Amino acid sequence: MDIKNWLIRNSVLVNLLCALGLIGSTMMLQIEWGATPKQLGRIFLWVVLTALFVSVPALVSHWSQTGLSKNLKKQAISKLLSALAKAFGAPDKHIRTNIMLVSKDGKRRHVDPDTAYNMDSDPDRDMSMDFSAGVGGEAARSRKTAFGDLTLTPKAGSPSWGLSESEQKKVRATIKSILSVPLFNPNNPKDKLLGTLQVDTDCTIDEVSFSIEEGWRRAEAFADAVALLLQAGGEYE
Repeated sequence: MDIKNWLIRNSVLVNLLCALGLIGSTMMLQIEWGATPKQLGRIFLWVVLTALFVSVPALVSHWSQTGLSKNLKKQAISKLLSALAKAFGAPDKHIRTNIMLVSKDGKRRHVDPDTAYNMDSDPDRDMSMDFSAGVGGEAARSRKTAFGDLTLTPKAGSPSWGLSESEQKKVRATIKSILSVPLFNPNNPKDKLLGTLQVDTDCTIDEVSFSIEEGWRRAEAFADAVALLLQAGGEYE
């Protein structure tokens, strides 16, 4: 049997099953967010399943030549960012999540306000900055996960994460720590950088496990899923 054609012919059933699966997998993610490092495999499994449930309907749509709409991709990424925030303790803790996409000329990164979680009333929900600025700039340059402790008092004359004065004023004043993960095709790590995924919070680094492997791996699993969605079905913006 041709699975591809079967999925196209039964797209309504596929969408229904995936919707039910998405509900179940996001519920399990919320249950597992307090997992110990030894249980990270379970978190990764539910992240993969969540990405699968949001991606399959889009893939079927693409196969049937209707294309993968930008709106559908944004909805899927928004759900993943919401689940990621909850995995770090939202809403009990003030957690925000977003992706910053690289501009076409490669010189800047900007927040995608359509998919950002818990940033609706914040002035930095549409933030734009130099490619290498901020904690995300470190993640973008090194192509490795980076975190920053904003409670540390910088020494006199030290750089302010590369942000201009006007950009610094837009940043939420109560943020204490940030975790950033580079976004690129997980199947081809040397491929072009798509952007960065950020998790920031009013909590300290230790309160949200940004500085330990458990926190990194959790965010990196979500970043892989987001990167695959960004690349699926053509242009995102």
